Amino acid sequence: MRHIALAILAASATSCTYPEKELVPGNIDGPPFGCLNQPLPTQVKPQVKISGNVVDPFAGSIPVGATIQAFLVGNPAPVFSTTIDAMGKFSYDQGTGGFPHEFYLKIAPNGYVTTYYYPSIPLVDDLTATIFVFTPQDLPIIGGLAQLNFDTTKTVFSLNVIDCNGKPVGGATVSSSPAGEIRYFTNSAPNPTAIATDTMTGLVLIANVPFGNTTISAMVNGMNLRSHSMDTQPGVVVQSAIQP
Repeated sequence: MRHIALAILAASATSCTYPEKELVPGNIDGPPFGCLNQPLPTQVKPQVKISGNVVDPFAGSIPVGATIQAFLVGNPAPVFSTTIDAMGKFSYDQGTGGFPHEFYLKIAPNGYVTTYYYPSIPLVDDLTATIFVFTPQDLPIIGGLAQLNFDTTKTVFSLNVIDCNGKPVGGATVSSSPAGEIRYFTNSAPNPTAIATDTMTGLVLIANVPFGNTTISAMVNGMNLRSHSMDTQPGVVVQSAIQP
């Protein structure tokens, strides 16, 4: 059952978490790396919808009533808070002032590890996110498969490498600064011997990263993808993606 749930997590993280609306406009359904090195938009519509659902991939349960908070990077005060409904969904209409913003979502349901969700690029359009949450008992199961011992004073990253169309990228290598322990996925499970992402999920786990500001980078076929910097705290899970 645990392995099946992990497979669902790996398959779902790419198809649901990073939708096409989050990509740079003009590159949807275009060349997989057509947005590489292209500038991000500098002006966006005045109001965007931030929505999605929260899932426990192991138990299949939904932390109903849990609070989702949104933060601008560098600002400790939440921009807004909303709650998860009986279907595990949330939604909020947020003003932008016409400019893109770097932001993240935070959720800490009772009995679960605190999780941060960072979009792969700044907020430039409506965003739909699927956020996976784990209990403290789930992480050792994942660690056993990955042959890792999670240090609760450090940070765990769950990342997908995706192309300009939101599809998983195989053959990518990922690094973090500061460094952590990296595990790529094969056949929807962490593989301690894998040396790059697979084409099924593009998923990589980076464990035991010292908390603070962390920069994630990825390379595929000699191309450096857009680096992603995120602020973290000890003992949290950070979910995000890397794309051109």
